[in-house]
Amino acid sequence: MSAAIETSVQLRLGRADATDAEHYARLAEAAAGGGFGRLYGSRWLEALKAAYPARRERTIFLEVDGDVAGGIGFDSLQDRTAMAESATPSLRTRAVSTWRRLRGIHIEEVRDGELYLAFVAVYPAGRRRGGGTRLIEASVLEARKRGLQYLTAAVDRRNHTSLSFFQSAGFKTEDDDGPVLRVSRSIGGIRP
Repeated sequence: MSAAIETSVQLRLGRADATDAEHYARLAEAAAGGGFGRLYGSRWLEALKAAYPARRERTIFLEVDGDVAGGIGFDSLQDRTAMAESATPSLRTRAVSTWRRLRGIHIEEVRDGELYLAFVAVYPAGRRRGGGTRLIEASVLEARKRGLQYLTAAVDRRNHTSLSFFQSAGFKTEDDDGPVLRVSRSIGGIRP
């Protein structure tokens, strides 16, 4: 048996840039458990890439050894309000309807004082290497920068891997009704 060779894994976080639309789309689809594919059919990739310019400033990517291996997208109540105010009434209605069908949540459920994690996704190459933890740490810094006190996310109750990850990152379940669980934590620890 040969001796184990130790390799160093390079994890790097970075803000999204204009060339990252496809990475954003694929990560958001992975986090939604295929929900965008069910919603948009074969047009899911184009639909998410089209949404990317508005989401770019609220997305952070994880790279492992130079390749995108994960990402996190976030919103605050102010972000969602600005998006809603700039949207046409038809687009606003479609957006709320889409989120209700996709995740069981909608735009009004982001509360003041919290940074909502719209998606957290890590490809297998970034798992078990601290990638997800680094993404949560980046969201804590983002929340502090914005003067927010809490992180929240919606998690499919059947996604035990995701629930375990959020619990290990200090999140607690707020409500236990329906197929989607709301989890949260204060940026200083656990939300009361």
